[in-house]
Amino acid sequence: MNKLIKNSYFLLIVLTSLGAMISFVCKAQYKIQPTAHILMPAYNADKFIETAIQSVLEQNYPNLKLLVFNDGSTDGTFKKVQKFLEKNPILKDKIYLRSTDHNKGVSQARTTLIDWSKRENPDAYIFWLDADDKYISKSFVKDVIQQMRKTSADVCLVNFSVTYEDENQKSNAVGLVKEKEKEKMNGIIKAILSSPNQAIKPLELPNLLEVTSLGWIKCYAPTVKLPRPVNCPFEDFVYMSALLEAKSITALHAEYEPIQYLRRSTSICGQRKSKNFTHDIPSQLLKFFDTVLKHSMNQKDQLQKVEMAKGFVFRKLDQYAGVLEKIVATNSHPDINQKTLEIYRKKATAIEKYINQKLALLHR
Repeated sequence: MNKLIKNSYFLLIVLTSLGAMISFVCKAQYKIQPTAHILMPAYNADKFIETAIQSVLEQNYPNLKLLVFNDGSTDGTFKKVQKFLEKNPILKDKIYLRSTDHNKGVSQARTTLIDWSKRENPDAYIFWLDADDKYISKSFVKDVIQQMRKTSADVCLVNFSVTYEDENQKSNAVGLVKEKEKEKMNGIIKAILSSPNQAIKPLELPNLLEVTSLGWIKCYAPTVKLPRPVNCPFEDFVYMSALLEAKSITALHAEYEPIQYLRRSTSICGQRKSKNFTHDIPSQLLKFFDTVLKHSMNQKDQLQKVEMAKGFVFRKLDQYAGVLEKIVATNSHPDINQKTLEIYRKKATAIEKYINQKLALLHR
């Protein structure tokens, strides 16, 4: 009898110890910090890039790497980063720099960085920070990854603030940071955080694509397949497709604005060139729609996703038609005239016809 009691007691100790070990391993695995890659495209940003890099280095997240791609800058951007690394050799395993002699354009630069990140570590969380922007919260990366892991979300939405190098740029930020746009974004974030799991499927947010500034959100889990935009500006339109592809979307509180974006006076999108309207905007909007159409193929909710994509494209086409009409009427940009407006209208009509034809096929 005593032997049986001793054996039972020994077995209990073993099982208790085993349970404690399993619990410890599980907690340890959760505490292991996944890699975060901050992707930074840089072009003629020598006045800003050190501030941007410093804001990354101040993050209190331990497992972080900054990948900087100098996209053929003609100023001192590359040398500034190079000298910074020479003065701080301890950062050689934290900051990586690559460069090209010829400017590829922002879309190609982003694609280059995505490919670089995936080769380096396909399981890394991806964050974007342009070389003229900065993090203003030291816990931003940690907060995002904790929230994404807690909710098993693919995308995390965060709020932001915007500053302007030239106050005249405010008039060119149409549809991006106006009060109504901010209200819509805050509403989406609050809807997500008020859900039981603090994560929502994208199709449960009918106004998700009504907020263009969500194209600026750049916090992605390794599960997200980032699209490849056309090689021209306004690539953020195409990145909106990642929202529809996500299995679930989470967010940080609307009052939290951990990123500060700078709208430079030399911003391609802010300069309002004729090519923006006759090529860049139509091309990226068409690429966005085709990306959603392709990636939703054979999915039961394909029609709903494509309908949302159509609404987004048609709204943007109308919005930029209004912008262009105002520019032509006021003759405020010498590069833009009535011919520009006619070409844009023709392309917009062709895109609308194409989209309606694709939807007609899906409805059959």
